[in-house]
Amino acid sequence: MIFKLIYSTSGGTTRCTTQLLEKVIKKDNHEVETINIGISPYREDYSLIVEKIKYADLVGFGSPAYHMNMFEPMLRLFKIIAEESKRTTFKFKTFFYLNYGGITSGKAFLINARLFNGMGIGFVGALKISAPHLNKNSSFPDENISQFVEEFYNKLNINNFAPIKSKDIETLLKPEKKRVNLIYPLAHIISNLRNIEININEDRCIKCGKCVHECPVAAIELNDKVHIDVKKCIHCYHCVVTCKINALTMDAEKLDKMICINKKILGQEKYLNQIYIPEIKS
Repeated sequence: MIFKLIYSTSGGTTRCTTQLLEKVIKKDNHEVETINIGISPYREDYSLIVEKIKYADLVGFGSPAYHMNMFEPMLRLFKIIAEESKRTTFKFKTFFYLNYGGITSGKAFLINARLFNGMGIGFVGALKISAPHLNKNSSFPDENISQFVEEFYNKLNINNFAPIKSKDIETLLKPEKKRVNLIYPLAHIISNLRNIEININEDRCIKCGKCVHECPVAAIELNDKVHIDVKKCIHCYHCVVTCKINALTMDAEKLDKMICINKKILGQEKYLNQIYIPEIKS
């Protein structure tokens, strides 16, 4: 079978999860292509991705959690796929995998599974993995995560990548806490009001252009000096993680405190890491 793993990343952990998935799928002798939607040429033209997935059997969409949903660039891609589905009958089935470092997976899986189901694209399962917010000095992924990713793939495989029925999607992906439904509509607004400033140290910057190349929304320019377009920036802090000489920095301690507050307000789901695939009935 032909697999496409389409992912976006804000701290590097989703890339790591994608690499783990790629390895285990290839071990089963399937064809796999990975695509990072946050770098050129895909960042500037999502239609290139739409063309590629037309010829896939399975497409996995990987994303960091963002305002209790999937990452904003991924949601933009989904809108383009939805528009194309009005003209094209897609043959592939899909699954999601999400890395999160804050509160919960929110309604990320449910909302987007409904979207794909409405396009006539079968949804086969989802994977949630707890990961550090800023993956600069982390050992992620460890052996436990590697085994968990393999378990996810194996369950999909044993289930013959069968699409989940609509009613089962609602049951399987229903938020554990009712307060998620109450807070979700405000999550994006509140998060934007709490954005942390990104600082640029011009004396440290060596003008390598890595931040420009890897910004998932092309919000960074480099002429005489690095400039961040505040209208485009979505404060994912990927540039901070990418810059290894700390020319780009932000208050990570302040971010950690915000995450702690969020956890107190919303709590966390029962399992930090979770596989969402219905039990196979014998």
